[in-house]
Formats: sequence, structure tokens, C-alpha cells
Amino acid sequence: MLATKICLKDRLTGLVEPHNTSNSTLLLKIIKNKLPDNRNVIYFSINHVRFNKTTLYEFIEELYLAYGINTFFIDDIHQYKNWGREIKNVYDGFPEIKIVFSYKSDESLDKQHRDLSWRARIFYLN
Repeated sequence: MLATKICLKDRLTGLVEPHNTSNSTLLLKIIKNKLPDNRNVIYFSINHVRFNKTTLYEFIEELYLAYGINTFFIDDIHQYKNWGREIKNVYDGFPEIKIVFSYKSDESLDKQHRDLSWRARIFYLN
């Protein structure tokens, strides 16, 4: 099972999913299998209406500082403008935070978001 093969030791993990697939279930299985004590974990889709008014950075910062959430599972991150820069800023500013994100394979991590290419451990999914 793929969910058990994903390693969460890195602070930043990317799951590259093929186009026309969804990894919502996979992300939730990873949380269940790898983080059974998931009190400080949150899963969300970047498509939520909240991100029309709040930046990803502000959202993560608020949840971390106010509620102690330190592990974030973000689905469909490729649909958020400037996600690479905001994730980089979270990575650099909050060393206690871990982020697992999924994005579509037609997005190029190295080409579009060079700052993340050496920070993130990337898993390419079939």
C-alpha cells in the first residue's frame, strides 16, 4: 500500500499525482496510518473558499500559533497562485512545521518553484 511507503521524516513532502486523479483519500490514509495521534494535524484542500481572502501562509501561521497545529496536509496545492513562495516562507520561518502537499504531474516543481526543489522530498505516484 502506497500510504505506508510514504516517509514523513522530512519537513516538506510532495506527492506528484497523475493528471485527472485525486489524492484526498491517500492523504487521509497517510494521516491515519502514520500519525495515529493526530491532534496537531490538519488536512485541507486549497480549493476552500477561505483562500479567496486569506493567504496560505496566514492560514498556516494562525493554526500553528493559536492551536499548535504543526503538520499540514494540503491537497491540490497547484491550484493556488504562488504556492511555492508561501510554502518556502513557512518552511524557513517555522522549523517545527511539516507540510505534505499534493499537486498534479503537469506542474513542474523544479521549473516553477526552484526554491522548493532542494527542500522537498518528492514522491511520484502512478
